[in-house]
Amino acid sequence: MQYLLVGYGLSRFIDDSGSLPSQTILKHTETVPHLAYNTWFRQDKLLFDALANTIDKSLGFLLTRTTTTKQAWDILATTYALPSRGHIKKLKLKLKPSQRNLVHPFIKRGY
Repeated sequence: MQYLLVGYGLSRFIDDSGSLPSQTILKHTETVPHLAYNTWFRQDKLLFDALANTIDKSLGFLLTRTTTTKQAWDILATTYALPSRGHIKKLKLKLKPSQRNLVHPFIKRGY
């Protein structure tokens, strides 16, 4: 998913390359909603949903306390970064059947 986000210019949602727009701005002495925040919020919710739907439902508990794509990404990266070979095999068993065949060649090669 990381390369997909980079390809679409959306990597700022999972790394620190962009800043979160403020919810409101001051315009002519009046506080008004910030349109950039509204756009960011909608995109973030779409990306969060896409990320949540790529993991097995049994792992969904990891994301229950997250509200942004960045938070979810960080939790998943921290939890599963550089896992042991045994951990990879365990995760492989939890993958949806259609995804198992995609992962097998990588495990076989020792990635």
